[in-house]
Amino acid sequence: MSFPQLNQSQVATLSEMSNGTGAFVQAVPDPKKDLAATYIEAMEAVRDNEQLVILGLIKEITDQCGEKLSEMYAATGHLARVFQITEIGQKMFEGSKSSTVH
Repeated sequence: MSFPQLNQSQVATLSEMSNGTGAFVQAVPDPKKDLAATYIEAMEAVRDNEQLVILGLIKEITDQCGEKLSEMYAATGHLARVFQITEIGQKMFEGSKSSTVH
């Protein structure tokens, strides 16, 4: 049995959320609108965030943000999802600061 591991990007996301606003907006990648490299990078972020949802460290709250997301879509032409850190995610990462490994 293998245990899930968090990558550096996921740790940075959780650390920023627990020490900041507690939520973030993610543009939904669109292969028809995005450049190939941008789309590939965005899909990596989607997979990272889905793992954090599965682990219960963040939750999707898109359905609670309809009006703001409609405004964002009108301005950008991209759909978006909104995620919020969960209580367990907050407890695990509060007080931590992300750092870049060289």
